[in-house]
Amino acid sequence: MRHSFLNRCWRFVFSFSIVWRPLFIFLYRGSIWRLYDSYHIAPKVFKKAIWDEYMERHAASISIDAVFKSHPVLPHGVSGIFISKSATIGSNVVIFQQVTIGANTIRDSKTFGAPFIGNDVYIGAGAKIIGGVTVSDNARIGANAVIVKNVAENSLVVVGVNRIYLKENKQVNSFSPYLQ
Repeated sequence: MRHSFLNRCWRFVFSFSIVWRPLFIFLYRGSIWRLYDSYHIAPKVFKKAIWDEYMERHAASISIDAVFKSHPVLPHGVSGIFISKSATIGSNVVIFQQVTIGANTIRDSKTFGAPFIGNDVYIGAGAKIIGGVTVSDNARIGANAVIVKNVAENSLVVVGVNRIYLKENKQVNSFSPYLQ
């Protein structure tokens, strides 16, 4: 019982809002990318802790160890974005919400490794780029596209054509909670 209480006290004292947030605002003027730049100049445990706490607060998982050639453009903020620690992101890359740029750790897989994203790439909402693939310069990845093969320069990748099925009877499209 006592151990549980001490854990809660410890987490409260060192929570983001009490300790890390004022430090983050004072040192980095509220910019997560200033923190990223500072970490890569002089890595410190407390910088990584602030970064991890910030990502957790925003439901994101962008590794501070991922390589960004310049700060990415995130029109909807970091929320819901996953970028693995071994990914490399070029300059002037636009990344929308719910994007995954993840490594494939299955050794005998065709796409083992982490993605390399070139310069001036536009990644639409919900896109998934998985494994050791290269998305070349000036490519555009459409919303919800899944990339597991290399993408050539100046390419556009989109999801297949929508299929529309006409129904004879009226459909009930109201929402009801599972448990009532």
